[in-house]
Amino acid sequence: MPEIVTDRNTCCVCHQTANKKLLKCANCHAVTYCSIGCQKRDWARHKSLCAPVAVAELEDRGRGLVATKRMVCGDLVVRDEAVIRVESEADTWRAGEAIQRQVDKLSDEKRKEFFKLTKMQRLLDICDEFVAAAGDNSDQIRKANMAARFKDVSAIFYNNDISGGDDSKCLFLTLALLNHSCAPNTAWARAGDNVRQLELRAIREIEAGEEITGNYISVEGRYSDTAARQTRLRDG
Repeated sequence: MPEIVTDRNTCCVCHQTANKKLLKCANCHAVTYCSIGCQKRDWARHKSLCAPVAVAELEDRGRGLVATKRMVCGDLVVRDEAVIRVESEADTWRAGEAIQRQVDKLSDEKRKEFFKLTKMQRLLDICDEFVAAAGDNSDQIRKANMAARFKDVSAIFYNNDISGGDDSKCLFLTLALLNHSCAPNTAWARAGDNVRQLELRAIREIEAGEEITGNYISVEGRYSDTAARQTRLRDG
């Protein structure tokens, strides 16, 4: 995950405001320090978060990503590795258990970030309807109860998954924060042979402070009109 947006007027280590100009991380510009000493002390924490974007609360759009420095077309924004992966043909009622097992294996920090992600309300509703409609059919009751047991992790996963390089469905904690735009400034693609890894790159110039956006329906909505795209987005 990238850094969280701060006012960058204080040192992120000692939280003191320096009398002189604060130092920025030369690579990402996302964090500031009062001295080289504080920067060195913070490197063990910051190195895994060092990307030219930061997580921010965006008005009317929840959490999202903003650029911390200027980027040009082709620049690497972030390289993200899937934390959860599910085979594309897996039924939802079966997939929930597999998703939960992978969530349980996440570090405390990554698990916390997972549960901050948005849920697919339609899936939650379907799980509840499934239980109500199971009747006396023991097989249907078993499936319905399993779906209901894991509905929260499933609703998060299926509201934020991206197709992997091998047709699996993957959840990427950073890419999940991208908000949609029909005219995005970034696009993701597979990174080499690793099917669990995607690279997000700039597809035009991006200014510091600009929101980083992606296109959720770049394939199925490519030639659709506005109304059709909006319907597709609402349907998840």
